[in-house]
Amino acid sequence: MILKILIAGALAASLAGSAHAAEITVSYVISASNFYDVFNQGFGSPPVSQVNEDFTLSFDPKVKTGPTSAGLKITSFNLPYSSEFAYGPIPGEPLVVGTVPVFSGCNLPRNSYCLVISTPLATTPTGAFIHDGAFLYEDATETVWEANNVSINIGPIPEPSTWVMMILGFAGVGFIAYRRKSKPALMAV
Repeated sequence: MILKILIAGALAASLAGSAHAAEITVSYVISASNFYDVFNQGFGSPPVSQVNEDFTLSFDPKVKTGPTSAGLKITSFNLPYSSEFAYGPIPGEPLVVGTVPVFSGCNLPRNSYCLVISTPLATTPTGAFIHDGAFLYEDATETVWEANNVSINIGPIPEPSTWVMMILGFAGVGFIAYRRKSKPALMAV
């Protein structure tokens, strides 16, 4: 009986995993600081000294996607700008998150931002903007601010098949514990 339950659980997990096998969900925590005026326009200090952005992204890493906000969930962000993303599966095309993302970078109209993650699926991803930058934003004065210090942390979120297998495992352990507990009562009768 237990073998049948385990086989049924493995079958259910494999079916759940094959339905969305290509799509992944990744959580990013971004911190950018030490901003400087890219074009040295002399507008003083940046309006924001540190930018923090936490977001979760669900996408198929084998398919060119975007620009779109579908699959992008912003958890927290201390700039008042909207966000979309663009991703290209071709080597060298980064993951771009920003107000107006394109596949190789961003357009930066007034009051916008751009984050380019050159290795989005790596354990320790790196950020870049065209050449060695990382995080840019343009304020109302049309000053482009680039961050010298960017920290990108990635944390995977389990896929649906992982959740199914975990739930079935807990159910199986619970069932076995229930059966063992109830056996002595049946033998006593």
